[in-house]
Amino acid sequence: MTRQTSKGTCTFCQRELSKASMTRHLESCEQRAAIHAEAGSHQKAQKTRAFHLVVEGYRLPMYWMHLEVPAGTTLATLDVKFFEVVYYLANCFAPPRKACQRSECK
Repeated sequence: MTRQTSKGTCTFCQRELSKASMTRHLESCEQRAAIHAEAGSHQKAQKTRAFHLVVEGYRLPMYWMHLEVPAGTTLATLDVKFFEVVYYLANCFAPPRKACQRSECK
């Protein structure tokens, strides 16, 4: 059986990479570093700690994405709507057990 390689595109430089090499690439991507340096020059000269999250499809590991989230961010602050849209569009994550009752969801 042939193993399939899942590929994705770096948002910063548009380079196509395999899932396995994306983490290493993000650490050394020059365009990413330039964007972070520019953002840092607009803010205080203070380093911001962040988490590197890899989100993968439920039982479908060929669907994945890398996210960078500031360390002070709570899970409640993460854009749940973003994840909900991705889950349903990709049809690769387990659906929520209960329908959303918020007015934004209707």
